[in-house]
Amino acid sequence: MYSKVTSGRPVLNDPLSMNDNNNWTVNELYQGSCAFTQGAIHVKVSHVSYFHTCVAQASNFSNFAYQVQLTIIKGDAGGLTFRARDTNSNTPSRLDFGIDQAGYYSLLVLSQGNIRTVLLQRPGPEIKAGLGQTNLLTVIAQGSNIYLYVNKHYVASISDNTSSSGAIGVFAADITEPTEVVFSNAQVWNL
Repeated sequence: MYSKVTSGRPVLNDPLSMNDNNNWTVNELYQGSCAFTQGAIHVKVSHVSYFHTCVAQASNFSNFAYQVQLTIIKGDAGGLTFRARDTNSNTPSRLDFGIDQAGYYSLLVLSQGNIRTVLLQRPGPEIKAGLGQTNLLTVIAQGSNIYLYVNKHYVASISDNTSSSGAIGVFAADITEPTEVVFSNAQVWNL
């Protein structure tokens, strides 16, 4: 499925080297920040048990494949945010597909920056574990069916009706220590 879906021309092809028409969140808050630095977007978080997300505010996708390269350069975890809704309200919700430096992947439902439901959490031998390792994460979402890939290898699928559409983004998670994750080369294909 991965090869078939990603073989066409992406509708979003963003190197994430600077802000553009996708209108990525750029901020510096008490608990974290999103900034374009050294040709990539850096997401930092320094509040234990907190997820800091940078959303492409001009995006809205329902059935799609979305992938981004990421490197955890400090701390715990990072990944893709998708089907994010109400990102400017007090009750935003979203799905997060991420990896940690220990080599585990997870799919989470978040609301107001807090984990509401852990849909999946498993070790992933396809993950290049450790700090400074670059990994390619891909999510394919079609209706309620969600397929997860790490470094172009299928790792899991699940059915979830949390949200049928929304914005895409990237996140860093401080599980036990301050975290910084670097993201580049975001791509989206419509299905």
